[in-house]
Amino acid sequence: MAVPAASADTPYIGEPVSQLEHSLQCAQQALNASNPFADDETIVASLLHDIGQFAPEDELGARYLRGLGFPEKVGEHVNAKRYLCGINPAYFEKLSEASKESLGFQGGPMDSEERRIYEEALGSDTVKDVVRIRKWDDGGESRGGRGARFGEISGFDSERFGEGWLERGRRMS
Repeated sequence: MAVPAASADTPYIGEPVSQLEHSLQCAQQALNASNPFADDETIVASLLHDIGQFAPEDELGARYLRGLGFPEKVGEHVNAKRYLCGINPAYFEKLSEASKESLGFQGGPMDSEERRIYEEALGSDTVKDVVRIRKWDDGGESRGGRGARFGEISGFDSERFGEGWLERGRRMS
């Protein structure tokens, strides 16, 4: 499986940006992060968090990335959304209509027991990282927003994903 070259032309579900624009905007937010700064792994995870959009299901995309050596946090943005909605109802209110609608298909907000199990399974540091990635995901939906350039993302290995996708991203940058 390769990240499709068409991601530059693929709409980001219900939002005014393409899938590639969205991914690059998320990576830019990670690059801009401070207190704490995002490590290379987290920056790449923010770029690739929506790999499930190109697989039959999110979990398949997450397994694919873990098979390439990426950490658990890469495929956790849906669970992070459920987690955030479970701990902060105001977070739900800030979601776009498309994101609110998809939450219903994704299992809805996590209840207290689901959150406990989730925190236990991932560990507190990873949960903090996936929550940050999720918030960057929410912020990567603006038409004309600044997106990262591939050369700015340390740890991104284009060989894993195919030159076609990288070249389209370079033309957009």
